[in-house]
Amino acid sequence: MRKVFYEVLAAVMLLGSLGFFYQCIRFLARRDYVAATLLMFVGFAVIRAGAELARMALIERQ
Repeated sequence: MRKVFYEVLAAVMLLGSLGFFYQCIRFLARRDYVAATLLMFVGFAVIRAGAELARMALIERQ
């Protein structure tokens, strides 16, 4: 059960990071570079957390 939870949460986080990058591009279009940079860092942090959860799902599988 834990494996499924980790897999679903990892997928949600990886797909959710796309929302941060979409907002980043919108801020870049408005030339708000500070906000875009901050959102980019948050997006990368969410991707990294999702990758760690995916790794935990692989460990749980074995």
